[in-house]
Amino acid sequence: MYRLIRALLGRRSAPSASGATKRPARPDPLPVLGIGQRFDLMDDPPHPIIDRPWAYEIIGLDFRKSLNAESESYLDLTLHKDGVFHRLRFYSPQGLELDMGFPDQTRGLYIADIRLRGLDRLGVRVDCREASHGDVQFWARSVEKLSMSGDPADPC
Repeated sequence: MYRLIRALLGRRSAPSASGATKRPARPDPLPVLGIGQRFDLMDDPPHPIIDRPWAYEIIGLDFRKSLNAESESYLDLTLHKDGVFHRLRFYSPQGLELDMGFPDQTRGLYIADIRLRGLDRLGVRVDCREASHGDVQFWARSVEKLSMSGDPADPC
């Protein structure tokens, strides 16, 4: 029975020079990072969508869920610094977390380009580089910068 199981699994051992059987070497498993797991943000390069996102204050967060197959869910973040406003749209956001204290104390916002990790349908990670209250964390498929016109308090 044991030989049958080994054969079905494709794990036939080859005898060594001493006659003992050796198990084939297994490659080390690649680290897999799933939703909800933390990683060192410095392992991934910053996303080029905006320079120094940690210097901005989050003044708007708007999530829209897709109700049909033709459209895609998205999350808009509106950022402000010294009279400059940016609105970033993140497509197919997942694992959204808002820490206690949001929105007043968000600091250290980091947008990482995680495409090289090869995660299925994920290319962007938003997180905080500093230990502060009010952090925003989530994953997304992609991000784009939207033009801002009119009242930044109502960027639609």
